[in-house]
Amino acid sequence: KMYKTFAPSHWERPKIRQFLPPSLPAEVHLDEFDQVFVFGDSTFCQFVRQRPNKKGKYYFQPNLCVLGEKVRVGLNTETVSVLLELLEESNVNSVLSRSSADNNKKKALIVGSCLWDMLSSEDTIQGAMYENHAQACREYILGIQARYPSVTVLWKSPMACHIHWVDLQRVVEHDRATATLFGVNRIRYMSASRSWYLYQLQKKIMNELKVPFLDIYEATYLSSDLLYPSDGRHYKPDLNRKMLSWFYKNHYSSKNNGQKYFKEVVL
Repeated sequence: KMYKTFAPSHWERPKIRQFLPPSLPAEVHLDEFDQVFVFGDSTFCQFVRQRPNKKGKYYFQPNLCVLGEKVRVGLNTETVSVLLELLEESNVNSVLSRSSADNNKKKALIVGSCLWDMLSSEDTIQGAMYENHAQACREYILGIQARYPSVTVLWKSPMACHIHWVDLQRVVEHDRATATLFGVNRIRYMSASRSWYLYQLQKKIMNELKVPFLDIYEATYLSSDLLYPSDGRHYKPDLNRKMLSWFYKNHYSSKNNGQKYFKEVVL
């Protein structure tokens, strides 16, 4: 069968949205800190370095450092204490406490949570509108600030998830060598709409708490082509490096006025 569609004579092609940095100038300048520590899941590690290395290599900027192991739990009122304990176990006291040897250094800690709040099929606490998560975000921030009052706490925004990028033929329950997602349970609740909702929710909460917000959602929403194959949520180093550079004012190119499409400026 052949189908025809008719468009009105005044129809115009939709405009392509420009890829712009989150704000100019950025709200956060990470190069103003002597040390910037990062604590979170795999997307946090990938945001600041190309690959793990005990000798500190492969970081995109020299003042960055990932704390502890990758987080593998969502943020709710039952896991706030767990996350704070994991943070303490990461040798954080030796680098963030007031009594540390490098006490005079200006320090920041980047935290956040999104993926495990969406992807865990066993999480029955969050609630349909993530009410529990909202309460946990506040408790988490206040808990960190109480333990490390001399440290500036920053919140990294959620990244967009793209379910359309997932190749179901590679999602094999029994074959971890080729299944990048390790089964359908990890993608059952993954969607752009859910990541967008968490983004809006967290942005509002951080604004209320006056916590600086590293806003990279828009960039990831427009960059599904820079995801790893068949993954839907982990972005390649070039995009992470570019997004991170937005928060380093000394690395902003004078030629990049924020009006160029991303493909012209990505490394």
